[in-house]
Amino acid sequence: MKHDCEDRGLVRAVLAGEPDAQAHLIRRAADTVWTCCRGLTADEARARAAFESAMAAVQAENFACLRAFDGRSRLDTFLALVVRDFLGRDVLRRVAEDGPKRWSAFEALFGGELRRLVQRRLSGPLWTETRQDAYQEICTGLVADDCHRLAAYDGRGSPGGFVLHVADRLLLDFMRGLRARRRLPAAVMRLAPLDQELFRMVWWRGVREEDLGATLAQRSDPPPSGADIVAALERVRRAVPADYQRPVRQIALSDAPEPETGASPETLMLEGEGEQALALAADALREAAESLSAKEQLYLRLMLAGTEPVPAREMARLMQIPVEDVYRLRQRLMKTLKERLADHPAVKNWLASV
Repeated sequence: MKHDCEDRGLVRAVLAGEPDAQAHLIRRAADTVWTCCRGLTADEARARAAFESAMAAVQAENFACLRAFDGRSRLDTFLALVVRDFLGRDVLRRVAEDGPKRWSAFEALFGGELRRLVQRRLSGPLWTETRQDAYQEICTGLVADDCHRLAAYDGRGSPGGFVLHVADRLLLDFMRGLRARRRLPAAVMRLAPLDQELFRMVWWRGVREEDLGATLAQRSDPPPSGADIVAALERVRRAVPADYQRPVRQIALSDAPEPETGASPETLMLEGEGEQALALAADALREAAESLSAKEQLYLRLMLAGTEPVPAREMARLMQIPVEDVYRLRQRLMKTLKERLADHPAVKNWLASV
């Protein structure tokens, strides 16, 4: 609460034009802004250019971006979101201009949110291998036709929310396609890995041949040459049976249903931030659990192992202790965790996000 009051007071002073407060905010924001910019590229010169632009955006129009700060989150968190929105708009603008050439910067900024979207849609151990295919399918769809889906961003609303909205539609296409089993023709299975991948891209996913080089450049290191792709495509054409029919109906982007949650792009973006806060809170819980007794750790593992609470009698059977001991153990454990985690910043940040 003390930090919240200090943050609100600092913002009021900055917006009032107090030079000392503005200088203090600039120093405080510098680390947050640099961390966001450095994560975009390994090239320090480019990171510094992005840093200068982002700092200018924070200070623009007498720090106008701070007018939206309401104190519900820490100022550092708010600044990070402001900078991510600025960088997101800049990356999408560059993608619209240069297409797949800017893909590495795009993935550095939005890759985490895309993977969390896939994790949320395809949760559980049965989907472990499918999640990677789903992520690649989203990337292929975003890169296709010179990134025309991303180029449609008009600057309104959250850039992260826009990206998640488009990606969610592509993911739903992929999920609907899972209803039909897809198996490589026997002749294609005997070909090289590049040939098989080209078969999946062209015959299953409908990737245009002129987009294959750009798509593979993002997924292969080193990428195949143009001559290699042409030769591989010719081998695939000879191997595919004349009567081969694609097992999954081609679904246009406009045909895809709305996200199941009915959430707006901004809500999807906030969900991603909330999941990140939850992950940090879970790390804090694991740290606290390391100092518990062996019996307390066993109880905690059993309680967290499933999706439903374990009844006291079942817990007593699993732990081989009397039922009354289970109740006492639970009370003691909850009290200990509450004392150790109540003031932990990661846990407080997660609670504020839910």
